[in-house]
Amino acid sequence: RKQADAQIRDLQTNNVESAKRRIEGHDASGEKEADMPHNDKSRLERIRAEMARQETQWKEAYDVLLAENTALKSSGAEAILASQWRQRFEACKKEKEELEQKLKLEGDRIEKADAGKYELKYRDLKESFRLYRKKAKEIFEAQQSGQPSVSL
Repeated sequence: RKQADAQIRDLQTNNVESAKRRIEGHDASGEKEADMPHNDKSRLERIRAEMARQETQWKEAYDVLLAENTALKSSGAEAILASQWRQRFEACKKEKEELEQKLKLEGDRIEKADAGKYELKYRDLKESFRLYRKKAKEIFEAQQSGQPSVSL
């Protein structure tokens, strides 16, 4: 509530200052416009339009804050505020759970894909090693019995 009051005061101060600057700017620029080149005039017009848009945005933000502040000052403000925070919390919690679910599913999918690939490589390596040992055993037995060696 205090923060909202401070924001409202800041917006009021900014609006007053911008109006004062605009008034002073119109008075000062009215005298100088005749002396300005066309490029500067168009730039000045763009700046004025931007200032008007900015003032409109500030006015809208001020009105929103004022309405929210009024609602909070009314009876049951704590309940309204608590329900707003509860809704925000529940939305964030739901989003977090959905993302955790997606992450888990993606991790499982990747793990299964990797496991199948490594399983095939392991079997292939195991079979190669089994054949190598069989051939080495045959050579060893042949050398022990004195027969000519069998090549790998």
